Formats: sequence, C-alpha cells, structure tokens
Amino acid sequence: MYSSIPSQRVATIDSSILPSDQAYIDAIIDHGAKVSPSRLCCLESLSDKVSKMGNNGEEFGVVCTHKLYYRGEIIWLLQTRSSFNRRASWGHGSSCRINKKKGILRVRLVHKGRDSLGNGHNFIESREYILAEMIRRSGQARANEVMYC
Repeated sequence: MYSSIPSQRVATIDSSILPSDQAYIDAIIDHGAKVSPSRLCCLESLSDKVSKMGNNGEEFGVVCTHKLYYRGEIIWLLQTRSSFNRRASWGHGSSCRINKKKGILRVRLVHKGRDSLGNGHNFIESREYILAEMIRRSGQARANEVMYC
C-alpha cells in the first residue's frame, strides 16, 4: 500500500485505519459505487509543542497528529513524536498531503537519530496510500465490528 521505502532503514511508525460507518455504507454495502475520495476526503494535520524537565535540563517535544476524514468521520490516524534539548534532537517528524488528482495520500516521515546514543543517523521515508483503498479498508473494519458484535 505504500512505496518508496528505504530497504534497510524503515521507521517503526505505523498508522491506523479506523472503522467508519460512512465508509462501510459506501464501500461495502454499495460496493464502492459512491466512493469519491477526491471530493469526500479531508486531511487535518496538527502540531503541538510540549516541554518538560529532563535529566539534562529542559527538554521540548513536538507531537504531530494527522487525521484523514471521509464524509466527516476519521478513517486514518498517524501520530509522531520528536524531542530536542540544547544538545540533540531525536524521534520522528511527519508531514502529509493529499493529491486529489491521483487519489493518493503522501506521507513524509523524518527519523532523527541522537548522536549521543550512538544512533546519530537521520533519514527520510516517503509513503503513498491509495485513498479508495483506505476507504475500503475502513469500511471493512466496520463490517468486521458488526459481524463480531
């Protein structure tokens, strides 16, 4: 479902497909007849800065949250965290955007290694998700909930 991932440096970041009633109706019950990701998908990206006192003084963190909506319901969620202080930065950053013409969601993940821990490598990973497939999987997740209730 995603591509362009470096073979030996895959970030340990997973996104979640969430069950959706709207996706269930459109993708499963109506067999995809009403699925229109170009018009009905919306992306929300938020970034929150937090601070705390760590062992080496004050430490800051950034939490990035990305949500993909289909007909007003969240169908996909990704959250990354990174931290920094005066000496180093570490963790993961992220950015997302929708290409409505191609019907894909592009995700850019940045891994920031911490030199003082021996993992001072940085790399960028790009993922592409097909919106129609994400809607179908969200609808299937809802169908599975209905079956097992």
